[in-house]
Amino acid sequence: MVRIDRIADWCDQNGLNITDVAFAWLLSKPVVASVMAGATKPEQVTANAKAASLRLSADQIAALEGMLHDD
Repeated sequence: MVRIDRIADWCDQNGLNITDVAFAWLLSKPVVASVMAGATKPEQVTANAKAASLRLSADQIAALEGMLHDD
């Protein structure tokens, strides 16, 4: 949970939604063609589709990956 808390704080500091960042980070990987996320409400489908449009900079990806691998 510590890593998630760090990432959530980083998202807040950068004015980003953590779900959007998760989608964008996954889609930044060359081996990932699409992200499939479950949704129970139409609003969630819309939000998930919108999240795919976020593009993270190389610096943002590096910051996130640093938080993922920092013990």
